[in-house]
Amino acid sequence: MTSGWGVNAKITGGVPVSGTKDDDVRKVWSALYTPGIITGLKITTSPTAMQYSVSSGVVAIRTAAGEVVMAPVTGTTITTPAAPTTGSRIDLIYVKQRYPDIEGDSEIEVNVATVAPARSQVIGKYTVSAGQTNTNLAVNSGSVDYSIPYGANLGVLHRYQDTFTGNYPNALTRKGHGSIYVPTDRRLRFSISTTMYSAGAVGFDNSKFVEYGFLPNLDGTDFTIWATPGLHQAWNTIMFESYVTVSAGDHTVNYGMFRAGGTGTAVGVYGNISGYIREGTVFTVEDAGPVV
Repeated sequence: MTSGWGVNAKITGGVPVSGTKDDDVRKVWSALYTPGIITGLKITTSPTAMQYSVSSGVVAIRTAAGEVVMAPVTGTTITTPAAPTTGSRIDLIYVKQRYPDIEGDSEIEVNVATVAPARSQVIGKYTVSAGQTNTNLAVNSGSVDYSIPYGANLGVLHRYQDTFTGNYPNALTRKGHGSIYVPTDRRLRFSISTTMYSAGAVGFDNSKFVEYGFLPNLDGTDFTIWATPGLHQAWNTIMFESYVTVSAGDHTVNYGMFRAGGTGTAVGVYGNISGYIREGTVFTVEDAGPVV
């Protein structure tokens, strides 16, 4: 039967009948850390040989559904096969946890292959092209996962600052394009901070009335609309934010900007003006934690 991690086994007739088992520990680690690099494991290519050097570190390896092993890795150098005669291949540098009942030992294996084996975590991806004689010529060709403790925040994933000062477009215009990657299903916080006013307005001038709008966009879809109150002569700094859930993987982001109401023209402001910093329009996508 299962038991809490760290509880002594109950022994009956010299045989443990309950207590912490190896798969119990792996399940606990799986709940605490996603698979990926924790520390170290920097990969260095060679100018003279078909080799990769991997520094020491620690990695979380998914060994089965709902199970993770925390593996310490000793720095090593591995040799990859000669480059293909035509075309190219992807070298996957991985760390594998071997099992005694399968491989005959419990060693940590660091190696390279075109397909990662079971119970392994990829820590590097390189494209090797025909005719290469060393790995310095290989191209680092893909993101790798870094382990995330449960509930941890990944911080800012994308930030774009529009430093234009002047009339903002009335017609829909797209800005702030970027690509982001999240290793697990996450909640994201989209926000815009903007400083603007109505061009030519004197006081609360209805003839210059304008509301300005923004459209945060995820994977080609505008998922909400933000609009300012009616702008006038005074400069306003306004902030919008919304939350959205995304699946693990790659995503694209941007925002649209347009006149949302009225016949006036919005003016964006950027720079050090009268001793005060005006940041223009700042578009940010931040991680807001795991989906639970």
